[in-house]
Amino acid sequence: MRTAITRCLAGTVVLLIGSIASADQFADGVAAYKAQDYEVAVSKFTVLASTGHAASQLFLAEMYKSGQGVEADYDAGHELMLASAENGNAEAAYRLGGDHDRYFSEDDELIKAIPWYELAGEKGHKKALARLVKMYELETGDFPDKEKYLHWLHAAAKGKHAASMLELARLYDTGGLVVADRDEATRLVQGAAQNGDGDAQFYLSQMYMKGEGVDADPEEATRWLFKSAVNKSPAGLHLLGILFVKGEGGAKQDVKQGLSLLMESAEQDYIAAHMVLAEIHAEGYGVEKDLQTAMSWVYVAKEKGHPNPDEAIDNIVSTYEISPGVQHYARIQAKRCLDTDYKWCGSYYPY
Repeated sequence: MRTAITRCLAGTVVLLIGSIASADQFADGVAAYKAQDYEVAVSKFTVLASTGHAASQLFLAEMYKSGQGVEADYDAGHELMLASAENGNAEAAYRLGGDHDRYFSEDDELIKAIPWYELAGEKGHKKALARLVKMYELETGDFPDKEKYLHWLHAAAKGKHAASMLELARLYDTGGLVVADRDEATRLVQGAAQNGDGDAQFYLSQMYMKGEGVDADPEEATRWLFKSAVNKSPAGLHLLGILFVKGEGGAKQDVKQGLSLLMESAEQDYIAAHMVLAEIHAEGYGVEKDLQTAMSWVYVAKEKGHPNPDEAIDNIVSTYEISPGVQHYARIQAKRCLDTDYKWCGSYYPY
């Protein structure tokens, strides 16, 4: 007679063998899908989906939605996506949230997205966590809730979502929605920077430069500034561009390199870079003096949300005595610059 322990072990072995077989069949399905052998993939995933295999249900859902290996059937795909999410698949839950959330949806649709994002977020899905943070931060529709905002912000930061780590660090630094804690702010910034977030790296570079939360260390400040520029932080590109143009802060003077970095920053709609480019062309600093281009960069800054555009325009017009004709062509040049996504920002008419 078998003992209870023997029966338990036998059951465990059966489950283990079944799990291995499912894993092999799923791997075969994925391999077939990657090879674009969709009929084989559908066959493999269908068998597994019928047993509640969540990952297979997700694959099959997308194949039904796009008509890969089967006749397109959005409703069938949606039902499979629901089943996958209900069986614990975080990606499926995230995608269901996205079906209701197209960033410009009606409020009632956004509200429907939240439970799915929360389901995915509870399982640590980074994109779901980040979206939840944004939704509560924006206080969209009928759900302004600071407690939930902080809950998901902490969850996203714990999940190593760099932008959330940096935002939480700022809150701890200023003591707004949370009790001020400089040590925690520093820890979060360092974590986000080490995870490769360019904005956090720029923030950390400034902390080392000013000795805020860490011991002042110009070399560390420069090291993190270079890292931030490599990772395309607009603020990092902007500051490093200025340092190259001036030959300061550990950067050997290289105006061409500096202008290239400033353009990269400007292309990310960074208004401070627009204004520096305006000054460089107005003064002819390392480039041919070009008041039309200088003026055009101020107009670009205005279009991108300069906080005091009229004051900036009046200042450059009066300082450099820019004629109405140059202003007219500068507006044309600025429009062309923006219409071409910053690909053509040079002077249009010589003068």
